[in-house]
Amino acid sequence: MDEDELFDLEVTPAIIDSINSFFKIKFNPFFDTFKIDFETKSYIDNIIGTSKLTSIEQKKTIVDLFIKFFSFDFENSIYNVIQEFEASLRFLFESSGLYIYKKSISHDLIGLSNIFSQNNNYKELLLKYIDEDYFFSLKWLLVSKYGLNSRNRISHRINTNEFYNSLYAIYTVFLIFVLYLKIQ
Repeated sequence: MDEDELFDLEVTPAIIDSINSFFKIKFNPFFDTFKIDFETKSYIDNIIGTSKLTSIEQKKTIVDLFIKFFSFDFENSIYNVIQEFEASLRFLFESSGLYIYKKSISHDLIGLSNIFSQNNNYKELLLKYIDEDYFFSLKWLLVSKYGLNSRNRISHRINTNEFYNSLYAIYTVFLIFVLYLKIQ
């Protein structure tokens, strides 16, 4: 086990406590009173449409997914938001002049595991918009094998029965939405 994996394992209880507290203090009260309406849909459209994470081709899809998410349709939004997020990050990196293909013979596109590995150009660019804690939280939630590892769980359908209703999946998508807001 390397240092990063050990760290991921050690912080798991603290991250779980933070997520649970977030839901009790902020998220549940918000959703108890929140109703999606025309103004909210326009606000989501504006956030996604002006984000540097969103290509013109991807905008409608992402807007629709977040409208479903904020309408509590987690089953039809969470998995797709996480997968679209990977494409959004690649769009940001390519728009910023970074190479988005693996350095192997196959020339496959980079994935979240490549993006959230330690010390690379992708991390450096993201740290212009977010702090290390935010970066690490996304890494733990999305790709860490000792964390939630939601991207791989979803892509390979590992233990995903009702996963979209978990606090962790909902929290992950909420953090992703905030990132679209931050990267303007």
